Amino acid sequence: MSRELPANLLSLHSGEESLRTKSIEAIQACDDLSRHAAFIERCMDIIDILCRAYDTKDATELIVQHLGARMFNTTASALKLLLSGYYQASALLQRDMLETIFLLDYFTTDAALIQRWHALPPRERWKEFKPAVVRTALDDRDGFTKRRRQEAYDLLTELAGHPAPQGFVMLHPKGMEAHLGPFVDPTAPLGAGQECLAGGRPYQPALRRRRAGSVPGEDRLHGGPARLDAALLRRRQRHSSAH
Repeated sequence: MSRELPANLLSLHSGEESLRTKSIEAIQACDDLSRHAAFIERCMDIIDILCRAYDTKDATELIVQHLGARMFNTTASALKLLLSGYYQASALLQRDMLETIFLLDYFTTDAALIQRWHALPPRERWKEFKPAVVRTALDDRDGFTKRRRQEAYDLLTELAGHPAPQGFVMLHPKGMEAHLGPFVDPTAPLGAGQECLAGGRPYQPALRRRRAGSVPGEDRLHGGPARLDAALLRRRQRHSSAH
């Protein structure tokens, strides 16, 4: 015999959908937030093109595609939580996104790292590829001394990754006490959605190669180079209009 969900859970979902509508209205009314939303969509489109519409049987490329699928799903989930008023829960997923971004960026240093990461036993993989090791390697590679990657990761950790007093600010609508359940604060999405914007960063080397003339294997894209070009054109047009 089928059972209905408890009434309180249905009521909570109804409230979330109502807040989602209000969040979208707030975004549409703000030029900055509208551009944020447009950029998130562009990044997700590029991930979709390079992960779902790209034919490959190469084991290394498949690993990267799987991480891309994870990135796409996490971005969509973080955005859904953000629009529904769960800012702290969204920030938790954004920390996961940031960690994945750093890992994919690290793989661009040496493609052999991809198979090594995939093949190592869990304990050894953690030792060699834990977030702190990856962040430090990227900063050393790029000549960064201020450790801004760590600052960004630590901020999301304090706000949402672990129970911490600093995270209580994510529970407060502007000018109010801590709130149980979702809420809408028009000032919150801009700050809470920053890492959603980073979804396309791991694929920037491919995008730079495309702007230079070609991406290796682009002939294996369904709807192919034209679809990738269209996505890149939208990104360039957005960037031009912002300046």
